[in-house]
Amino acid sequence: MGKAQIFLLVGIIMIIIAIIFLCFALSHPELSFPISLSITRILYLLYGIITISFFILAIIFRKK
Repeated sequence: MGKAQIFLLVGIIMIIIAIIFLCFALSHPELSFPISLSITRILYLLYGIITISFFILAIIFRKK
């Protein structure tokens, strides 16, 4: 298994986890995180950036 396949697999797993989390969050709106909303948004943004970067790295390593 090459680097491109590993990055692609991790990216797909992260997308699946995000979808599961989104479904859970939409079905339980009464739950929340014990941290401020701005920190929560920063964590969501970082998760999205990391997920996208795994897909970009998969494309870069596939071309090599």
